[in-house]
Amino acid sequence: MEFLRLAKREEVYLNYFTLFKPLGTEKVSIFEAFRRFVARDILSPEDVPPFPRSTVDGYALIAKDTFGASISSPSILRLVGEVKMAEEPHKKLESGEAMRIWTGGWLPEGADAVLMLENSSLNGELLEVYKPVAPGENILKIGDDVKKGEVIVKKGFPIRSQEMAILQTLGILEVEVHRRPRVIIIPTGNELAEPWQELRPGKIRESNSISILSLIKDYSEKVERHPIVPDDWQSIKSVIKRNLAAYDLLLLSGGSSKGVGDLVTSVIEDFEGGEIIYHGVSISPGKPTIFARIKEKPIIGLPGHPVSSFVATYLFALPLIKYLQGDLNFKPDHLGFLELGTDIPSKPGREEWIRVKREGNKLTPIYSESGVISSLVKADGLVRIPENVEGYHQGELVEFYPV
Repeated sequence: MEFLRLAKREEVYLNYFTLFKPLGTEKVSIFEAFRRFVARDILSPEDVPPFPRSTVDGYALIAKDTFGASISSPSILRLVGEVKMAEEPHKKLESGEAMRIWTGGWLPEGADAVLMLENSSLNGELLEVYKPVAPGENILKIGDDVKKGEVIVKKGFPIRSQEMAILQTLGILEVEVHRRPRVIIIPTGNELAEPWQELRPGKIRESNSISILSLIKDYSEKVERHPIVPDDWQSIKSVIKRNLAAYDLLLLSGGSSKGVGDLVTSVIEDFEGGEIIYHGVSISPGKPTIFARIKEKPIIGLPGHPVSSFVATYLFALPLIKYLQGDLNFKPDHLGFLELGTDIPSKPGREEWIRVKREGNKLTPIYSESGVISSLVKADGLVRIPENVEGYHQGELVEFYPV
């Protein structure tokens, strides 16, 4: 295999667009569509509201009849009826007339505003108006909420609870979304033992797969963990071959560092259509991450150290899973800018992702080797230091990524 330079993080994301396509689509009930990404723009089939309606309890009237009204000099209108709920009014209002109306009631023809109850009093059939209203006040016209043909949910955006509500309002009970990916996590390493096994000298319990799974499971159709695979060319080849067709993404945990990583890349390149896109990314931690594909199937080799594996999953595996299900905004996004409680030094030349503890609006860095899993437990999030920045000083505002 020829030497491959370290990739920039944004380069990796760009390759998602150029090398892979979102998965196929399926139609699902809106009751199963929460957080799914729509495959094409959803258009409104009708106007909302479909008739002019009141937004308050009060009196439908003609606004100009109230101009100049005050408590000391009220406008006097004649009450000519009531608009019953769920019924269309059959009388057209004339100047000097008003009709009782309830929130959501159908605005009678001729009316152009609704006066709130508290700004009036009723004496028999005479309505005293104590406050003027403007044309259009306290009413919704046809299509004021949603117009027929308007885009309700754009392609590539998720369906949230509010979209579910408006879709049901419009009678859209089924939507076309991208399928969520099926993912398999394949832990590799001669030094690894299954979590339920008694440890022998030189062995450690495998733990990366559970942190990987917890990060991605809410975005996947299913995530399965394969038993530990030894650092053996034929074993790795056999496992990939058996699972290639059944899953949309293969995550190899461990086996990405120099030496063992060459073994993994050699296996992938042995497949027809096997290609190593990048072997190494210009970030810390997470540098040894492998990006590959076998024909159209993406494969990510995640580093073996727990912190590196966690960061690489957060920065690359999770965004790819989001992209595969149609998410156009798949990149990690920071919560905002928070203040540093102490200096964070950094070496320019690579992008660093520093674990931090949050106390209020201040962040404190957590320093440790990438193999120290307890540092992840202590951390509330990550701070990104761009590759051309030589660290940050106490009191500076930095990007905070909660994890």
